[in-house]
Amino acid sequence: PIALTLRELDDSAFTMLREDDRPGMLYDLLQDLPQDKPLRAVKVFGTRDGSLVLDLFKFGDPEPFDITNPTHFDKAKELEEAFDSDEKRAMVRTHLKNSCAEYAMAVTALRLERHADLFKRVAGTDGVLVEVEAEVGEHVSSRLVVAASNSRPRRLLERCAYLLGVTDFNIFRAYLDVFDDPGNGKVTILTFVGTGLDPASEAWHSLRRDLLLAKWLGANAWMLQMQHPGLGVLRAECLMGLLCLL
Repeated sequence: PIALTLRELDDSAFTMLREDDRPGMLYDLLQDLPQDKPLRAVKVFGTRDGSLVLDLFKFGDPEPFDITNPTHFDKAKELEEAFDSDEKRAMVRTHLKNSCAEYAMAVTALRLERHADLFKRVAGTDGVLVEVEAEVGEHVSSRLVVAASNSRPRRLLERCAYLLGVTDFNIFRAYLDVFDDPGNGKVTILTFVGTGLDPASEAWHSLRRDLLLAKWLGANAWMLQMQHPGLGVLRAECLMGLLCLL
């Protein structure tokens, strides 16, 4: 089986190619990455038949977006021209100001607009948002988005990837993006596109509740629910709370 890992000499980036994409694969790959560097960006691409997955992980401090840079200025202008109102054009500049250069140079107007809305709803808070929508395309899939303020990006990604894996959500695209939230730290936005999720099901409502709680769960409660997956995040947290009273 294919198990290829390429890394930069300074461990600032890892590219992993694996066969047999499956629920839980992203979580497993995260365990093989360095623990001493901040995770700043992730891109995951899987084949529809689940035969291959390509994951890219980047670490360290990113180059900030700088409107005085001619290349960055041209990209901002291109994104602004995709909108027909002054309010939306101002939204582009505001969102890019809190972004890194790599994100700004690759983002589409539609994705930027979605992220700007999510950012606005959690910025300045300690809040978490979890939303799901149908993904339009040849295959039936779901787009799941988690936005959290003041959360460690790696821990949030690991916990969300684990919860999606144990509920058999098969990820074939995923992204991690981090934005500055001046005066309040950072905002992390995770996007997962995959199959195995029915937004009308009880399993989805349970998963959504666990994803909302994942940021807040203490290390001991998290380990407890990992050792007993049927317990769930909420019960694990309650049990640890009762144990602390003894």
